[in-house]
Amino acid sequence: MHIHCENCGARDIETSDAGDCLCLQCKSEFHVNFEDCIHQANAGDPAAQTIIGDYYRDGTDIYDPNYTEAMRSYMAAAEQEYPTAMRKVAYLHEYGLGVPQDFHQALAWYTKAAAKGNIRALCSVGVIHDQRLDDEMEKAATCYRFAAEA
Repeated sequence: MHIHCENCGARDIETSDAGDCLCLQCKSEFHVNFEDCIHQANAGDPAAQTIIGDYYRDGTDIYDPNYTEAMRSYMAAAEQEYPTAMRKVAYLHEYGLGVPQDFHQALAWYTKAAAKGNIRALCSVGVIHDQRLDDEMEKAATCYRFAAEA
């Protein structure tokens, strides 16, 4: 069993805060608890690995954030070509959380996620071009335009 939308069964989900999910197919929101995610993540489910990464990134009432563990979880999912995890790997590189800040690595991971259809990553490609690397407004505008049309 894999993490999936409770409403339509789709596996194409976006995670926000730890355990909070949005189905990209039917747009319904749902929550997955930590214990379920641990089991599924250990079984190799990239959605569950990404949610576990969110728990590590955000911390809990008991634990402080652990960006190194978040990156480890996100990378396990990103290596399986899971776009949400790719975007989150990029985010950690962009902000230097658990890894040295590296806008080129961030751009590379955002671009991979965008190529897999992650619209939020496409917007972030625009931000990297606009504000972080080369001040290329034309590249940024193209990304924003494609994202708006998606």
